[in-house]
Amino acid sequence: MSRPRRHKLMRTILDQGLIPKEHGAWALLAACLIVGTAASGSEFGGVALLYAAGVFTLFLSRPGFERTLKRGLSAHATGFALACSAAGSLFFLGYAAMLGRWELLWWVVPLVVCAALREVLVRYVGARSLSAHAASVLAMALLIPATAHALSGRLDPRALALGAAGFAYFFGPVFIVRAVLQRTEALHAALYFGVCALAAVVASAVGLIPWILAVPFGARACEAWGCPPAVKNGGPVDLKAVGWSEVGWTTLFLACVFLANG
Repeated sequence: MSRPRRHKLMRTILDQGLIPKEHGAWALLAACLIVGTAASGSEFGGVALLYAAGVFTLFLSRPGFERTLKRGLSAHATGFALACSAAGSLFFLGYAAMLGRWELLWWVVPLVVCAALREVLVRYVGARSLSAHAASVLAMALLIPATAHALSGRLDPRALALGAAGFAYFFGPVFIVRAVLQRTEALHAALYFGVCALAAVVASAVGLIPWILAVPFGARACEAWGCPPAVKNGGPVDLKAVGWSEVGWTTLFLACVFLANG
């Protein structure tokens, strides 16, 4: 393909929004891969890059499939989604073949189910519904035990528990965002994170997750209870500031995971 045609194709892909633009989704995807890597106790390098490349490539296919479901078959949207899916599948097949871990392909089933469930919920309940958001976060959180399984070669129940903790932690900010948009105190978020902190303490007591993971849940509960959004006083809604604060809270969670597995 000539350079002008490549530039035209790339411009078409960008103009039609076929590259995911949600910064939060990219950050969550990377965070779940990092947590799964830490849980595996393995170094992320060499052949493991095939696994990461497969994850990111399949993630690129999402907007194309969403547009296809909404507007029907399209040469650009459907073609781009199928190309990304094929490339991602080749990465995963190469990884499984090189390590002889064909059982990893079973992870495709729950991931596809979550993705399909999200699309159904978006269509019939709404893109901003809690259920649709939960399906999206669950699909990401499943990458934690899947990555740990892929890199370590074993499916550890503690990795599954860590995936559940990741889901609970990354789902909670939806209550804070809603409080910001509605200009109210984040009491629902405080209650949610408080219950999760208590559950984390119980899970750590039975050896499912490290005790230090209760810290970010407790910290978020205190933040939501003691620091209601400033917008309740009539200030402008600054979702960008909320997004940057979530980067800090995600970093805290990752730091606790690394301390627990260090």
